[in-house]
Formats: sequence, C-alpha cells, structure tokens
Amino acid sequence: MKGKLLLEKQDFSRPFVGINALIFKRDGKGKEYVLLGKRKNVFGAGHWHTPGGHLKIDETFEEGLKREVFEETGLRVKKGRLLWVEENFLNTHHVVLYFEAILDPPDQTPKNLEPEKCYGWRWFSLDNLPSPLLTLQDFFKQYKNKTRIENFGKASRDFIGVGVAAVIMDEEGRVLMQKRGGKASNEVGKWKFPGGRIEYREKAEDALKREMKEELGVEVEIEKFLFNLENYIPEEGEYWFVPVYLCRIKKGRVRNMEPEKCEEIAWFDIESLPENVAHGTREIVAHVKRLLKKDSKF
Repeated sequence: MKGKLLLEKQDFSRPFVGINALIFKRDGKGKEYVLLGKRKNVFGAGHWHTPGGHLKIDETFEEGLKREVFEETGLRVKKGRLLWVEENFLNTHHVVLYFEAILDPPDQTPKNLEPEKCYGWRWFSLDNLPSPLLTLQDFFKQYKNKTRIENFGKASRDFIGVGVAAVIMDEEGRVLMQKRGGKASNEVGKWKFPGGRIEYREKAEDALKREMKEELGVEVEIEKFLFNLENYIPEEGEYWFVPVYLCRIKKGRVRNMEPEKCEEIAWFDIESLPENVAHGTREIVAHVKRLLKKDSKF
C-alpha cells in the first residue's frame, strides 16, 4: 500500500530509511544559511536538525522529500543533489539520505506545522550553527570546507583535480625534488617537484606556500609563475590542472615533514635528473630551461 510508513510495521529486523532535506539560502552578500528546527517530544528532543522523516513504501526519494518538507514547514521544494548518507544506531538502525532541497519558488517563509514535534524553524549561518546538533556535525564541517564531495567522488578521477607545484632552485641552480612514498596518493616511487592540492577558496600562491611549509618545513618566495600544467596520468586514470611556480627558499631548512608520503628529498642538477620521474616533470623542466636561456640572471 502506497503511503504506509515503514515505521508503522515495527519491523526492527531491517533498518529504516530516512530522507532529510538540507535547505540553503544566501543573502545579498553571498553568505549561506541553512534551515534547522529544534526537536520537541520526539527522539533527539532539544537538538537541532533538518526537516525530514521516514520514506513511505512505493514513494520515490523526491516524493518523500517534498512531502516531509511540506508537512513540517509548509515549504515547497524540488530535489537537488545528494549531499550526505548517514548510518546511525541512535535509537533504531537508520540509513538516512540527505538531499539538497531547493525552494521553489525561492521567496518562501517556513512555518511550524507540527508544533507538537518542533519548537520552530530558523535560518542559521554556516559560521554560527546552533548547539546541540542531533547529527551532521561532520557534514557541516566538510560542506563548509568543500571536502564533502570526497565522499562521492575523487579529485582527478571523477572530476578534474586542481593542484600547485613549486620548482625550488638554490644558488647553484639545482632543483629540489621529492621521491613519492608508500602512502602518497599516486605515482609511488617516482620523483616529482613538491606541491599539492589547492583547497577550496584558497589562492594558488597561498596554497603553494602552505604546501611548502607542510611538506618541507620552509617558507618560500615566489619568483615567477611558469605555466599551467595539464597533467594526465594514464596509468592511474588521473587528470590534474597544476599552476607551476619558480621559487626560492626564504626561511628555514629543508626537512622531510611527511615521511609516510615522501621517501626521500634531494637536490638535482637540472641537466641530471633521476630517470624515474613523475608525469609532467619533464614538461616542467623544459619550461625552466627555456626561462634560464632567456634570463641568465635567474
């Protein structure tokens, strides 16, 4: 029978399926808010949580999402992205799907249509979430930092990875390279220029300086932007877009700060690189050589 709640069966031999709505809005300055309600006389009373409930038999995710949101808040929404999957044993065994729910139309005001279960609905800035939250602490942290997507895809494989790389030269014209360690994310055992991923809302040059501090324990001065490396690694099915910079050490002594990811660090003459280099390395070296040919002062 369509419309009968799974919970009404009281069949605790199987997990219940929950469907919850993450409803976001932005103000005129781009600040993001999420809709939360404080639970009352139900499991998790006194905690803040999203609109949602149990999926009914023969009900699609979108149908369940729209129904629950409308029953609790009077808001009309359409289903957006799947943002989070949660398995919990807080009361009974639940598998809960959290979807982005988009206000349709956008200019709506939530109402408390189930006052026996909820004290009321409020918009909260992601920078000032209420406490206590029933769950979702990890979600909001990852969502704000844009690392949540790693739960559903991998950078460089499911979508283009964006990184940054440094060609660090010393006074003798040698370049600093790292040999990838056993726990490196790719190209284990190969030599490469130091670098890493650009984090969300981080400028490329800031990412470069952060990575050099984390990997090598040094502060670097960026001398020149070289080029954007489009780096495809066919053996691992990865694709990276990498701004490459020429740098010099400004402060500190080079140390291996991540020995689990880096087996060895060494200086090499640019004409005598090791044979086993990572993809993109020789292309970077070619750009450096062209620069040196044009500008002997560097």
